[in-house]
Amino acid sequence: MPHALGRRDGRWAVRALGVALVGLLLLLVPGEGEATRIDGSLVLRLRSSGALAEGVRLAVLGEGPELIVANTAGGVVVVLDDEGEPYVRLDARGVAVRPTSPVWTAQDRTDAEGRTVDELGYVLVDEGADHAWIDPRTQPPEGAVTDAVRADDEETQLVRWEIVVDVDGERHDVAGETVWLPLAVRRAGEVPRSAVPTEWLVAVLVAGALGVVLWRRRASGGGSRP
Repeated sequence: MPHALGRRDGRWAVRALGVALVGLLLLLVPGEGEATRIDGSLVLRLRSSGALAEGVRLAVLGEGPELIVANTAGGVVVVLDDEGEPYVRLDARGVAVRPTSPVWTAQDRTDAEGRTVDELGYVLVDEGADHAWIDPRTQPPEGAVTDAVRADDEETQLVRWEIVVDVDGERHDVAGETVWLPLAVRRAGEVPRSAVPTEWLVAVLVAGALGVVLWRRRASGGGSRP
């Protein structure tokens, strides 16, 4: 019964071709899955000028996490902590920190160990004119970079902070922010059009063409013996 066989094979070939084409369309249509962050980083930025006076500047070192204060003017520059107490002082002698300041203790640094504490509670740690440090006020709380933050392709502000600097008795308030800056985003479950291998397209088309040819030959009796 060549014609019955041809009809059955033909129906199978058409169905197989239909399934293959549907699968191909699903590959080409972007998915609607949940957005997933591939990578990103914390970035510190000043929101106000860090140029405090001639020869005195507060800045972000690179993109963070360190801040840096420089004093090439020769006066007295003091960075205050959250309690309004001195953290670091820069003057003609160099850089002196107050080891009891929460800003210092949060860094787990050893620069001041074994050094003499002066009558004001400072320890001279460097004879230079600048000081770099990681300030706990600029750091987001644990867990701030949530899955939702990582899934967003826009930057997210995590912390707004303020550093108070006293320059020769004049107070300067420097505002800043810490943001999550995304580097790349992809959509989970999405296969970009450019990511569908060309050989898949060729294989689907070839398989479909062979199925149609086989169906037509068998339906006409050309594919069976008498």
